[in-house]
Amino acid sequence: MQIGVIAFTFDEQGAISDITGIYGGLQKPSGPLPAEITRLTGITDDMVAGEVIDKVALRSLIDPADLIIAHNAGFDRPFCETFWWRIG
Repeated sequence: MQIGVIAFTFDEQGAISDITGIYGGLQKPSGPLPAEITRLTGITDDMVAGEVIDKVALRSLIDPADLIIAHNAGFDRPFCETFWWRIG
């Protein structure tokens, strides 16, 4: 339903040294959003109407990655795997 990616490089000490790209997108799910999801996320059916995540833009940021850091990965991983095989 929603994905956000920030691609960056880091230095030898592990500090972020450069942001190399940003992507954020929404995708309409197969059915109406449950009220609980809208309450948790603030995302409404109107916000996702007609939206599709740009797989080309997303992959252009993810393909060069050596490491992926994810928030709530256990929940989001199956969704993300549909966009990029290397996540699996």
